[in-house]
Amino acid sequence: MKLLIIEPRAIGHHMASYVRCIVRAAVKKNWKVSILTFNKSLNHPLTKLVTAERPGKITIYTIPDINMSNYNSVSLIKYQLLLFLSIKKAVRRISNIETPSFIYLVNLEHIDKVIPVLGSPFKNIPWAGMLMNPKYHRFSMGIGPKSRSDNIFKILFKSMLLINTLKYVFVIDEIFYQYFINSEDRNRQKIKYIPDVGEVFGADSKDVAREKLKIDNDAFVILIYGNISKRKGIREIIQAMKLCSEENIVLHIAGAPVDDDNILLIPEIKEIESAGKAMISSFFHNERDEYYAFKSADIVWLGYIGGNYGSSGVLYQAGSIGVPVIATDRGLIGWLVNKYGIGELVNPQDIVSIAQAISSLCRKDLNYQLYSENITKLANRHTTKIFGSMIIEFIA
Repeated sequence: MKLLIIEPRAIGHHMASYVRCIVRAAVKKNWKVSILTFNKSLNHPLTKLVTAERPGKITIYTIPDINMSNYNSVSLIKYQLLLFLSIKKAVRRISNIETPSFIYLVNLEHIDKVIPVLGSPFKNIPWAGMLMNPKYHRFSMGIGPKSRSDNIFKILFKSMLLINTLKYVFVIDEIFYQYFINSEDRNRQKIKYIPDVGEVFGADSKDVAREKLKIDNDAFVILIYGNISKRKGIREIIQAMKLCSEENIVLHIAGAPVDDDNILLIPEIKEIESAGKAMISSFFHNERDEYYAFKSADIVWLGYIGGNYGSSGVLYQAGSIGVPVIATDRGLIGWLVNKYGIGELVNPQDIVSIAQAISSLCRKDLNYQLYSENITKLANRHTTKIFGSMIIEFIA
């Protein structure tokens, strides 16, 4: 089998977890693996992380960089069209060297709005992709607001399923999976649920992790992890910390900023940092750094704001260490936290309720222990091995 994996952008979980999982499982089957990505992703630490695991086993192909000028409907369609044409041209070029047996799109949403109109960019090559963040079901399932685009996106998605060479659409959203397989769409069997993944690896104790990071053992550490932006609710958690009477609370912001106006430069962060209440690790985290960040934490903050209704790999990373969460009460994250009992739910813009949740978890009482046990059980069903092997077995 010759598997071509397409992931243009080397950011976050897409390259760090999803691509690595699939590559590991494919190489284990002795498949020939290649990756198609943007030129700018070639030297990114995450791309190097993937190739370093299997030296000499992976071929990297590139396409010209494409950027979205604005985040609106017109820019989205323009971006997807340009990317579609670029991928189509690249696959034709790659096929002149060695035709892939199967093509896998790590994030189908890169081109999911144009494929239904233009058809597959891969000619007769079978393919599959993962729908990371479906939206049109949210209002009817009670986990998000209604959008004027819901019906259009629903029609486009069902049209895409009609493409014969499309074998599977993988989803990590349990609610969307139930929504769609219970529908009467004749292609619903193409939809396959894959447990989302987030896993950190290491063997050092919590004391060792804190010693490495120079964090006091008696500190109560709240972790914010990943691509750092306004939507992480950083201002809100800082405001809530100021309402807490506990003196030992420390905020650890771990990850690189993605905003043009660097969120890490806001006065609120500088204020608590100078007071010894914050630790900033604004760099790319390798596997060891990632482990120490989660292992040293007491809770993980998932109070996303600004319309984040999808899944969160950080939630499962927290679970792999047994760390409870304080999370938004909205969207899939809120649904998961409520269903599995893995932390406190808050309105991420209600500062008082956030402060109350922090103070409650600071006590490390039976509720905290139960959350820790529950999130560990959940994470055990969302491992890198399960994720990669399920996708590869469907492709096989």
